[in-house]
Amino acid sequence: MTDEETKTVFGLAHKLDRFKRPLESGLKVANMGMKTYQFLDGAQKTEVKFNYSIDDDAKLLQDWFERMCESAYHRIDLERAARLTNSE
Repeated sequence: MTDEETKTVFGLAHKLDRFKRPLESGLKVANMGMKTYQFLDGAQKTEVKFNYSIDDDAKLLQDWFERMCESAYHRIDLERAARLTNSE
């Protein structure tokens, strides 16, 4: 990630009070999968778990996390393909 992207992600975490407040919407929605946001700052650790949030910053941060995971999966696939090509 670029420095600017990293600043954006950490900026969203700060907007969300470093996950010190609840993010769960309380709405009756389908199970979207439990998400856990955790912030570590030295010995201090804050964490919030939620199924679905209506907080725009929480949704934007989730989008960032999903893109990071997709990028990691693509890298794994590329490395696997490169190994297969080199072994032939």
